[in-house]
Amino acid sequence: MKTCVFYYDGFAEFEIAFCCLQFKAGGITAVGLENRLYASEEGQRLAVDAALEELDPASVDLFIVPGGTPDAVIADGRLGDFLRRVAAAGKTVAGICGGAVILAAAGLLDGKRCTGNWTGVGPDDPDRPRFAKAEIVDEDVVVDGNVVTARGVAYLEFALELGRKTGLYATDAEYQSDLSTFKNLKAKA
Repeated sequence: MKTCVFYYDGFAEFEIAFCCLQFKAGGITAVGLENRLYASEEGQRLAVDAALEELDPASVDLFIVPGGTPDAVIADGRLGDFLRRVAAAGKTVAGICGGAVILAAAGLLDGKRCTGNWTGVGPDDPDRPRFAKAEIVDEDVVVDGNVVTARGVAYLEFALELGRKTGLYATDAEYQSDLSTFKNLKAKA
């Protein structure tokens, strides 16, 4: 399975840390608009493995877009074009927080149930117009077909749901076990 994560200046690295942990065994390809270093929201400087133009959208099984400061990426348009081709090939695209805003701006949430931004897309949210053709729901993580969206506060649940969607969990009990482990619920019981 080919899993890609997208880097851009100002991306929220912490929102995808658990995703990277989930999919590290199968390998992760870090992708950016250009093949260069990117500065995360946390101040880390991270290198990508490939520029977006070097990838065949049909070869991607899962493409994860973190939140952060996405306006420049949206204005550029190349990622939106690429994500539409990934989705058209029936592959999974996923966005958390501002990553869901990128998906909305690309039209990938039109007619779909979704969530996004830090704690959801509220009525006064400045990004709300980008979600105009989507059905915004009050949930932490939403799966609608081959599109997964999450609120930024649900980064663990987002990673685990992507694991479930891609078959990393054979049963709901396995999913619940990881959820309990990462949230340290077993120690509280």
